[in-house]
Amino acid sequence: MEYGMEMEQSFEPTIDPAEILPTTWDRRLARIISDVISPPVVTIFGALFFAMAIDTPSGWIWTGSFVFVVMCIPTLYIVWLVKRGMVTDFHLRVREQRLKPNLMIAGCSIAGWLLLLAGSAPYPLVALAGIGVIQTTTLLVITTKWKISGHSTGIASFAILVWSLYGAVAFPVLLTIPLVAWARLRLKRHTLLQTIAGALMGIGFMAFILHLISNHCGSIGQICG
Repeated sequence: MEYGMEMEQSFEPTIDPAEILPTTWDRRLARIISDVISPPVVTIFGALFFAMAIDTPSGWIWTGSFVFVVMCIPTLYIVWLVKRGMVTDFHLRVREQRLKPNLMIAGCSIAGWLLLLAGSAPYPLVALAGIGVIQTTTLLVITTKWKISGHSTGIASFAILVWSLYGAVAFPVLLTIPLVAWARLRLKRHTLLQTIAGALMGIGFMAFILHLISNHCGSIGQICG
């Protein structure tokens, strides 16, 4: 019996170091930043800014449909996993627990992109959805071996998108990249290298697709086929 109990305990999740540190004002602030500037939130706001830039009924409809498929469904799935006790928390701090959620995110990203493609949605939205598929798939592959920061990837992509839409006036948004990185480091959810890698991925993928959109349409907010 004692041997069986020892074996059973050995499979319990490792305690997150962040959970046993004293709760200080800066850790509370880091938690708020991680929750408020999380990948689902910045994806929704990014889609909102894009729809505002296009500002057509069809643009709003396609953007709303895309957000529902790509973000709302995976978010509800992760919440369900948390409720079932299959993952430790919404932010998926344990790397081994990220596989199923990331598979769902990648699958929904592909479904959302195909929906836009089949429905002849505005080219900029189709292009952004396409790079989203590549980015989420890349994150999925990396996560099988290494815990790259999805928070940093998400906020970096969002910041570059907003910068491309509004120019220098959006400079304060760029400051959220190091802010989110600090929060993830303070909570000990990632290393400095993991946050830098995540940010570089987000910047690289977004800059690449914005360049293609600009060459094709003239500007990201312009409707073009």
